[in-house]
Amino acid sequence: MSQNWTAFEDFLWESFCDGQATRELRLSQEELLYLQTRYPASSCAHSGQEKDGKAWYLVSFRSVRILRPCV
Repeated sequence: MSQNWTAFEDFLWESFCDGQATRELRLSQEELLYLQTRYPASSCAHSGQEKDGKAWYLVSFRSVRILRPCV
């Protein structure tokens, strides 16, 4: 995995820090694998068409506690 995961973690926290437990996110296969590996309690359901190597997923952190505050 070659991606900058710190930037991806920032993206995730910014996406969920307002208290919403579920978001639709456009992710690459590599990002999806990272998310599922790093947060096994999260759920990811394919929700949209692929384009440019990324697809839409309904991502839920209902059972994952966010420990970082919104900036």
